Amino acid sequence: MISRAIGFPFRGPHVWANLGCVVLCTIIPAVGPLVVGGYLIVVEKRLIENIDSDAPRFKFDRFVDYLIKGVWPFVLGLILSCFILPLVMCLWFGMFIGVTMLHDRPAVLVGVMITAAIVLMTLSLALAPLVQPLVLKVSLQGDLKGALDWRFALDYFKRVGLLSIGQHVLLVLIIFPVSILSFCIPYLGLFAVVAISNFVQIHLNTQIYLEYLNRGGMPIPFEPEPPEPAFPVVQSPPDPLTSYPPESSPPPPAP
Repeated sequence: MISRAIGFPFRGPHVWANLGCVVLCTIIPAVGPLVVGGYLIVVEKRLIENIDSDAPRFKFDRFVDYLIKGVWPFVLGLILSCFILPLVMCLWFGMFIGVTMLHDRPAVLVGVMITAAIVLMTLSLALAPLVQPLVLKVSLQGDLKGALDWRFALDYFKRVGLLSIGQHVLLVLIIFPVSILSFCIPYLGLFAVVAISNFVQIHLNTQIYLEYLNRGGMPIPFEPEPPEPAFPVVQSPPDPLTSYPPESSPPPPAP
């Protein structure tokens, strides 16, 4: 499961072009992440149809299409942040007060900071399995109606919630040390890790969704992406000495 997801960013005929385009769009402020999100939706649809398929080629002529697709998950993220951000702010504010009051007691201060980090990570792991199916439905359907389908989110959590939590824990354990090593490459190193982790995460999300369907879950209807055009086949011109018109026969041999 995890090995297939890790190898996915480096598979297919358009590997380096796709990674380069995603890194480039990630650097672009504001609009770039939306374009990356829209492109990853196209990748996700391809994987749902065939989990062994390669990532489709990133096409700059679909820049606006990617942008429009990426708007809906972004809007959902803004809506959810209105509920989640106050909890995070209260946690950081409490830690700031603790640092101010316990600056002369370093042992207690370290304990408070570790506790705050554990609470923050637990909150993230608890909310991720509930948020992930909503983001998945909004992304595939291309509207915000799926954001209100808590029945689907609860059914998703009931069937594959533990898998989703394990995925997030495993992804953090893998990405965190790699992110530290990425600082050896100034500036672009971190963006490259973000681009690769996006492909890995979208593959893991698709695997979990397919497992959800295998366990009797409700499929999400979506409009499939148009197939990529195949490479043109260049045929050599016929040899006039060995070819004949289709309705004629070869001349009789000379006596």
